[in-house]
Amino acid sequence: LTQASSQPLTCECCQLVFWCSNICQARAVSAHHKYECQIGFTLLLKQGHPGIGKLFMIFRIFTQKSVKYFRENKSLFLDHNPSAGSGADDSLASSHSTLFNLARHEPTDQAKVLEVSIVSIVFVRMLTAAGYFAHSGPQPLLP
Repeated sequence: LTQASSQPLTCECCQLVFWCSNICQARAVSAHHKYECQIGFTLLLKQGHPGIGKLFMIFRIFTQKSVKYFRENKSLFLDHNPSAGSGADDSLASSHSTLFNLARHEPTDQAKVLEVSIVSIVFVRMLTAAGYFAHSGPQPLLP
């Protein structure tokens, strides 16, 4: 447990996110918030854009781990087990592989395939724009 500050700590960049302590702030900024802040995700959430909540959750899940983590654990994500977590006796680990197995599906409806494809492209562009894949820092969202 961390020692809470007497006053909430505000993100100096977006001023829309607050932390209870310097330790919590440092953890968030070093992991996911630097990417969320870079592309203005917190502002989009505040404005209530439709569907942004689901995209935000996915973005947060990815950015809590580095690209290096996903590369080093590639085999966990190649071995898809669609029944993992579906049984009453299954225990669900709190891991990205569990989430991957629960959330992965193969849509058959062509409209759904198109929707998933478009969202995936937007998601990768957002990660790229936020500098998630690059060591050189943030990239512009549009060319």
